[in-house]
Amino acid sequence: MGSVKKGSGPPIRLVLLQLVISVVAPLLLLVTGYAFWNVQLHRQAIDRSLGETARALSLSLDREVDAARAALSALALSPHLQQGDLAAFRKQSATTAEPFGGWIILIDRKLQQVVNTQRPFGESLPATGAPDLTRGIFATGRPIVSDLFVGRFVQRPVVAVSFPVFRDGVVIYDLRMSFFLNGSKVSWLNKICRPVGGPCLCPAPGVSSPVRKMRLKIGR
Repeated sequence: MGSVKKGSGPPIRLVLLQLVISVVAPLLLLVTGYAFWNVQLHRQAIDRSLGETARALSLSLDREVDAARAALSALALSPHLQQGDLAAFRKQSATTAEPFGGWIILIDRKLQQVVNTQRPFGESLPATGAPDLTRGIFATGRPIVSDLFVGRFVQRPVVAVSFPVFRDGVVIYDLRMSFFLNGSKVSWLNKICRPVGGPCLCPAPGVSSPVRKMRLKIGR
């Protein structure tokens, strides 16, 4: 009779290891695939939620900007302004800006502030801190909405709306209202924006005009 040689087959441990791998590997692939799919679904849900929030925020800001533009349109026709009574015009401007929680500045062609409702009438005023807006008003004769920016001193997000003041068909002033975003809008804005270098933020896709073109800036 022939004898059975030892070690003629693979070791039992190797067989068991191969068996475990053949069973566990597909399970690991299945679990990994499911986890990846679940993450993708979660991201898509977040994107949809942020998109809806962006559209809602856009509409809300659009309404505020439109209201400010309408108020400035009426204020630009003020008899006080047309007659050069800047003291009376400052009082009227302060009353106009109050419901917005903002302030109004009147800027001449030399980029010099001549009225600022944040400062007493007759006090020496600086040049405008946003000369490009004023230049745009004198160049186009059309209202302009600023980018969203953080005020240099107040360190809060601000929007500025500039409106041309005409006399005899010629633009003589840039009439500008600036107002803050409330806390809830700032909170949601930070959620729907993506950082682009330090503290600056850009609007997420889906935000409509004029919010679409707003950039959060530092130091205006």
